[in-house]
Amino acid sequence: MVLAGAVLIIAGAAVLGGYFVYAIAMSREPVLLKLGLAAIPAGILLLLLAVLRDRLKKRRQEDLKEEF
Repeated sequence: MVLAGAVLIIAGAAVLGGYFVYAIAMSREPVLLKLGLAAIPAGILLLLLAVLRDRLKKRRQEDLKEEF
């Protein structure tokens, strides 16, 4: 159940992200504005992945501490 939910979230984010990239690429806005608009979700995604990685790393360390 959790796996199915995660797959749906990832698939939905990929579709929305793809549409966002397409919409920005096809707009007639200046290149600098396009880069700025693309940098915001990219930065949010990087921060989210960094937090997720850190939490998983700490979780493994806590599991090892409980064993010893």
